[in-house]
Amino acid sequence: MAEDAERAYLEFQLSDRVCALPADSVREIVPMADLARPPGMPATLQGMLDLGGQAIPVLRLALLLGLREVPPTLSTVIIVLREPLALMADEARALRRLPLSVWKPAEAENSFNGCADGFLSAPNGGIHRLDPRRLLLEAERHRIESLREQEQARLALLDVQAP
Repeated sequence: MAEDAERAYLEFQLSDRVCALPADSVREIVPMADLARPPGMPATLQGMLDLGGQAIPVLRLALLLGLREVPPTLSTVIIVLREPLALMADEARALRRLPLSVWKPAEAENSFNGCADGFLSAPNGGIHRLDPRRLLLEAERHRIESLREQEQARLALLDVQAP
């Protein structure tokens, strides 16, 4: 990709930070919903979203990244990623196209354990670019997938038993 190429990003508020995800990694944004809370869920999961019969695990991204959690409000959204995973965010802010050249490498103290791979300075404190593939460790990904499969099976049973 050329250095001056642009890419679309979804900008969102998370605690006192502004973060961005590549727009092509986002499937959709839905308002905060009532989530299923199966037993055995790790603290980093808010619950499971039933999105048209598909079980989607919803990560408490602020907790995962060690940020102060903000109680849900009318602005709270669930960012559904292309993979069967979603992120809880305080607010969706904007969809913007930015040149790749504006992003600087994330400094270690702002990398959130390697999840943030870029930083854009701005008057409001800046934007942290997150790499959705690096949000979870492989072991975390497997555990959450196992819980998602259990919830998917439960949803399938509900469909079978419906009149």
